[in-house]
Amino acid sequence: MFSCKDKKVQVPSYIHVTKFDFTTDLTSEGNPSQAITDGHVFVNGRFLGIFELPVTIPVPDEGPSTVIIIPGIKENGATANRQIIRTMESYEVNMTLEPTRVDTVRPTTVYKSNVFFAWMEDYELGLFTTEASNKNTTSDSIQIIDSSHVNAFPGSFSKYTAMIKVPANNERVFFEHYTVQKFIVPRFGTDVYLEIDYKTNIDLQIGIYADKVDAYEQIPFIILSPTTEWKKIYVNLKLETSALPANTPIQIFYGFVKPESNTTLSPEVYLDNFKLNYLN
Repeated sequence: MFSCKDKKVQVPSYIHVTKFDFTTDLTSEGNPSQAITDGHVFVNGRFLGIFELPVTIPVPDEGPSTVIIIPGIKENGATANRQIIRTMESYEVNMTLEPTRVDTVRPTTVYKSNVFFAWMEDYELGLFTTEASNKNTTSDSIQIIDSSHVNAFPGSFSKYTAMIKVPANNERVFFEHYTVQKFIVPRFGTDVYLEIDYKTNIDLQIGIYADKVDAYEQIPFIILSPTTEWKKIYVNLKLETSALPANTPIQIFYGFVKPESNTTLSPEVYLDNFKLNYLN
């Protein structure tokens, strides 16, 4: 008969997982800006959980081990919607774990080789690939600023940023741009990501126009709330695009409305590094 004293207490090993490092081919994949917040962690095939990084995790294993960390995001900017980002590679490392010891894992990732970039807009050529829609009521509010501007997108890989600015004394203003190009994207539940770096002092609407056979339909998707700091968001359009008829061309749009009643607000929106991508 065994007593409680005979039970062996398992002493865990520990891994400290840093934030992901993300690199891109600047020419074909654009700026390496990222908002990988989480790691979906597996050790020796066992799923340990989803963790916001950096984090130190107790591991019920010791000896030679395989650690796999899959990059995760707050999809559509929602803290409650933590998802694997399927366009990026997982990180794998073999290491020897030892009870009580903390081993550091520094995960890195890149885009998968079969990611297709349908559209990229980073303003580095000093050009726009969007134009005013027929709803737009202002013609001179968008321009390209260089990296010397106090609100330009930061980082050594970015020379130019888009700025939309409307004077406070303007009456009701409707700003809307959409992509000049139309895109055919996958359906049937395929993840279709729209990446955006942004800073704004007014609610910014993001969505698509669908050029259906019998209608040209505007489908708003998400509103980006004001922020005084640059943020990155991964918008997953799969629900909207999966519901479209086959071979329906779409355009991406963004815009805002300046209320006529607000005579003190001067809308300012800064945008960079648009990427529309999916697994091909």
